[in-house]
Amino acid sequence: MPAIEVLRAFADKIQQEPLSAEVSRHAKRALVDWYAAAYPGASDPAVALLRSLLLDEPACDAADLVAGGGAGDGALGRPDLRGGR
Repeated sequence: MPAIEVLRAFADKIQQEPLSAEVSRHAKRALVDWYAAAYPGASDPAVALLRSLLLDEPACDAADLVAGGGAGDGALGRPDLRGGR
């Protein structure tokens, strides 16, 4: 069975069962931890360089960047990294 089918079956299963309190707590902590690491690092000069390199990629319009808005047309009030609003 392809990996995507295994993941689909797992997602179907967990949608029918409530998450345990322990799993929910760890999921919340992981999300907070991710943002706690992403936002301070977003102002690093290496991130600005990577961002400018990635904007040259064909699929860059599909990305939303942490603390930097979207790479597309500035929709939803996010800044346009190509010099728009």
